[in-house]
Amino acid sequence: MAERYVHLVRHGPPLIDHQTAASQWHLDPDGAEAVLELRRSGRLPKRAAWFCSPEPKARETARLLTDGAVTVVDDLREQVRLHAGWIEDMDAVRRRAFEEPDSPAYEGWEPLAVTRRRATAAVRRLMRDHPQDDLVIVGHGTCLSLLVAELTGSTPNASAPEAMAMPDVVTVRLESSAQPGPLTLPVVLVVALVVSLIDVVVWLVTGRPGLVVAPALVVAGLVAAPRQTRDVGVSLVVVVLLAAFLDLGWLNFIPRLRG
Repeated sequence: MAERYVHLVRHGPPLIDHQTAASQWHLDPDGAEAVLELRRSGRLPKRAAWFCSPEPKARETARLLTDGAVTVVDDLREQVRLHAGWIEDMDAVRRRAFEEPDSPAYEGWEPLAVTRRRATAAVRRLMRDHPQDDLVIVGHGTCLSLLVAELTGSTPNASAPEAMAMPDVVTVRLESSAQPGPLTLPVVLVVALVVSLIDVVVWLVTGRPGLVVAPALVVAGLVAAPRQTRDVGVSLVVVVLLAAFLDLGWLNFIPRLRG
């Protein structure tokens, strides 16, 4: 599996309105040039699958960063904060959110553990759906910092979101062996033929068909069970079933060889 990257992009500067929830804020027109500078910087891939949060400032940032298609993914939204108005000690509330991730840090706030689970599940799903592509995720400081922690195995901390500028990008290299992708069709066909031929040889020697295919199917099923190896496991199941189908073609031929 080729080396892959996930590019986590924080949106550009928002047009702040304390009378509305932050999830409804738009990109500040005066900040558009900063977004375009990021586009020109060469820090983003020329070819990738693009996704973004449904929030206006994220969608508008993505629109400035690429001329290609951008898919909106609802689960990439920022930590839900159902409040409008000014919070006196916002820094303390943010710290509490990280220190007690299973509890709301403020009335109407989503627990960070919930944010992390939904965003991580979304990105893992996108990785499975686009096994050959680099990904660009345009989103928000807190949510992206949780994704960085998840993808790198580090610990989330309250200072991470503010360490990202608006806009900014953090690039994470994915371990090539972390999640094997599905086998290509030519590989499936070749491996199925090899398995079938081995089964035929064993059949000729022992007089018992299926001594290779049957255990191979069990092994393929075990590989397909864990989520991390599901794609390649399902491919192996297809390989074995195809090999079994090829074996059926030998049913009339093998007895003649043995005779």
